[in-house]
Amino acid sequence: MITAVRPGPALVTVVMANFNGMRHLNAAIRSVLDQSHANLELIVVDDASTDASATIINEWTRADGRVRAILQESNGGPARARNAALAMAKGEWIAIVDADDQIHPERLERLILAAEGAGADIVADDLLHFYEDGSPVTFLLPADWRDVRPITALDWIEGGSRPDMPALGYLKPLIRRSIISRRRYDETMRIGEDWELVLQLLLAGASMIVLPQPWYLYRRHAGSISHRLSSATLEAMMRVDDGIPLDHCNLRPDITRALAHRRSGLLAQLEVQKLIEAIKRRDAADGLAVLMAAPRSALGLGVVMAGRLRARGTPVHSANVPPLPDYAPPEARDALRIDRSIWEQLVNAVLTGRQNIRLEGPAGRYAAGFLPQDLIKSQVVTG
Repeated sequence: MITAVRPGPALVTVVMANFNGMRHLNAAIRSVLDQSHANLELIVVDDASTDASATIINEWTRADGRVRAILQESNGGPARARNAALAMAKGEWIAIVDADDQIHPERLERLILAAEGAGADIVADDLLHFYEDGSPVTFLLPADWRDVRPITALDWIEGGSRPDMPALGYLKPLIRRSIISRRRYDETMRIGEDWELVLQLLLAGASMIVLPQPWYLYRRHAGSISHRLSSATLEAMMRVDDGIPLDHCNLRPDITRALAHRRSGLLAQLEVQKLIEAIKRRDAADGLAVLMAAPRSALGLGVVMAGRLRARGTPVHSANVPPLPDYAPPEARDALRIDRSIWEQLVNAVLTGRQNIRLEGPAGRYAAGFLPQDLIKSQVVTG
C-alpha cells in the first residue's frame, strides 16, 4: 500500500550513455532537464562517438550547470559508459535514460514519490513505445496491469516467458544509490547489462515495484542497440547467467529452475543467430553445420522472420484526440489508474495528424508530456 509522501530534495543522478546519437540527443537531454523534480544532475557519457555528439554535450554543459560530461577516448559499450557515470554520481537515486529516448516531465517526481511511499529500493514505470515509421504506439506492460505491483527476483527472471509477466528487462528503473553501493554493470555485456544488474540487486535483497503509467517514452528504430543481437552478445549473456549461482549461494530451487529455463531459451536464440549470421555471410558450410548440430534452429529462423514481418506494424493514417482526464497530482493514487489507451490515442493522433491541437490547463500540460517532442507533426498548443 503506497502512502502519500511528498518527495523531499533528494538529488537524482540521471545517467545517459551515448554513441553516435546526435540525431536524438537534444530531445533526450531536454526531457531530463525539464523535470518537475529539478534537483538532479545529468551525467552524459559519450562513448567515443564519431558524429557531433561531443559538441552537443559540451554545449549543454555550458548552458545548464546540472549537466556533466564524460568523453570516452575509446568505445567500450553502454555498460562501461554507465560505470564511468556511477563513479561520479552524487545522487540518492540513480536513473538511466537512453540517449534516443525521452521522459515525461513529472516522471522522476512521481516515481520517487511512489518508491518512498512503498519503501521500495527500485521503482520502474511502463514504456510507451513510439515508432519513427508511423507504426501505432505500444506498451510493454499488459492492459490488465492497472496498479502497483511488487517484483521479485523470480518475476524478473521469468519475465517474457511467463504469460502474466512481460520482459521486464526493458524497463528503465530508478535505483537507490545506497543499494547499488560498489556493484557495477558487467562490462563484458553489450546487451542485457541492465537486466543482470537489477537481478543481482533483487537476489541481494532489494525490493522493487512497477507502476502501470508509461512515463518513459521508448523510441523504437532500426539503430537501437537493444535490437541488435549477435552470437557474441548472446554468448556473453549466457556466461554472465552461468556465474549467478556462484555469486549467490543457496539459491531457492524455483530461482535455479528459472535460470536454467532462461539459459535454454538463450541457447535456442544463439543457434538461430548463428544460422542467420551464416546466411548473411553466404557461408553454406557453416549454415549446414548449425542445422546439423541444432535442427530446431530452422524452425526458430522461421519464427524470427515472421516476428519481424509482424513488427513492422500498420501505420496509423488518422486518429482522433481523446477527451483528456482531469489532472491528478503526483500524490493522487488515482493517477495510476488512468486508462493508458488515452495516451496511445493522443500520441497516435499527434504523430500522424496535421490538425491543430490545443492542450490547455494542468490536464493538457500533463498530457503533452507523453508526446515525443522531436516527432510531433501536428501544431500543439499548450496553455
